[in-house]
Amino acid sequence: MVTSLSVASVDLKTAPTLFPNPTNSQLSLNSDQNYKIEVFDLSGIKVMEVTGNTLDMSVLSNATYLVKAFDKQTKETNTYK
Repeated sequence: MVTSLSVASVDLKTAPTLFPNPTNSQLSLNSDQNYKIEVFDLSGIKVMEVTGNTLDMSVLSNATYLVKAFDKQTKETNTYK
Protein backbone atom coordinates (compact mmCIF):
# COMPACT_ATOMS: atom_id res chain seq x y z
CA MET A 1 0.00 0.00 0.00
CA VAL A 2 1.41 3.37 -1.06
CA THR A 3 0.29 6.57 0.61
CA SER A 4 1.32 10.08 -0.16
CA LEU A 5 1.21 13.39 1.58
CA SER A 6 -0.07 16.30 -0.45
CA VAL A 7 -1.17 19.87 0.01
CA ALA A 8 -3.91 21.43 -2.08
CA SER A 9 -2.34 24.88 -2.09
CA VAL A 10 0.58 26.63 -0.51
CA ASP A 11 0.45 30.31 0.35
CA LEU A 12 4.08 31.40 0.42
CA LYS A 13 4.69 34.99 1.37
CA THR A 14 7.60 36.23 -0.61
CA ALA A 15 9.85 38.80 0.98
CA PRO A 16 10.53 41.93 -1.02
CA THR A 17 13.80 41.93 -2.93
CA LEU A 18 16.43 44.63 -2.45
CA PHE A 19 17.94 45.57 -5.80
CA PRO A 20 20.38 46.13 -7.43
CA ASN A 21 22.66 44.33 -5.05
CA PRO A 22 25.54 45.12 -5.04
CA THR A 23 25.23 48.83 -5.76
CA ASN A 24 27.13 52.06 -5.33
CA SER A 25 24.10 54.34 -5.52
CA GLN A 26 20.33 53.77 -5.23
CA LEU A 27 18.80 50.64 -3.64
CA SER A 28 15.10 49.83 -3.91
CA LEU A 29 12.67 47.32 -2.46
CA ASN A 30 10.33 45.83 -5.06
CA SER A 31 7.29 46.79 -3.00
CA ASP A 32 4.99 49.78 -2.75
CA GLN A 33 4.94 49.58 1.06
CA ASN A 34 6.57 52.16 3.30
CA TYR A 35 9.35 50.66 5.37
CA LYS A 36 11.48 51.85 8.23
CA ILE A 37 14.88 51.07 6.68
CA GLU A 38 18.02 50.95 8.81
CA VAL A 39 21.53 50.41 7.48
CA PHE A 40 24.26 48.98 9.71
CA ASP A 41 27.96 48.46 9.12
CA LEU A 42 29.37 45.01 9.91
CA SER A 43 30.36 46.10 13.42
CA GLY A 44 26.68 46.78 14.18
CA ILE A 45 26.76 50.59 14.09
CA LYS A 46 23.70 52.20 12.49
CA VAL A 47 24.92 54.46 9.67
CA MET A 48 21.61 55.43 8.05
CA GLU A 49 17.87 55.40 8.68
CA VAL A 50 15.14 56.30 6.17
CA THR A 51 11.41 55.74 5.64
CA GLY A 52 10.08 54.54 2.30
CA ASN A 53 11.22 51.86 -0.10
CA THR A 54 14.43 53.36 -1.56
CA LEU A 55 17.72 54.52 -0.11
CA ASP A 56 20.75 56.36 -1.46
CA MET A 57 23.87 54.34 -0.66
CA SER A 58 26.17 56.77 -2.54
CA VAL A 59 26.69 58.77 0.68
CA LEU A 60 28.34 55.74 2.34
CA SER A 61 31.85 54.42 1.76
CA ASN A 62 32.34 51.24 -0.26
CA ALA A 63 31.77 48.36 2.16
CA THR A 64 29.35 45.57 3.02
CA TYR A 65 26.28 46.68 4.97
CA LEU A 66 23.28 45.05 6.60
CA VAL A 67 19.94 46.57 5.63
CA LYS A 68 16.91 45.99 7.85
CA ALA A 69 13.52 46.79 6.37
CA PHE A 70 10.63 46.91 8.86
CA ASP A 71 7.18 46.73 7.23
CA LYS A 72 5.02 49.03 9.35
CA GLN A 73 1.80 47.37 8.14
CA THR A 74 2.64 43.68 8.70
CA LYS A 75 5.18 44.30 11.51
CA GLU A 76 7.67 42.03 9.71
CA THR A 77 11.39 42.70 9.40
CA ASN A 78 13.58 41.52 6.50
CA THR A 79 17.37 41.74 6.61
CA TYR A 80 19.64 41.98 3.56
CA LYS A 81 23.42 41.95 3.19
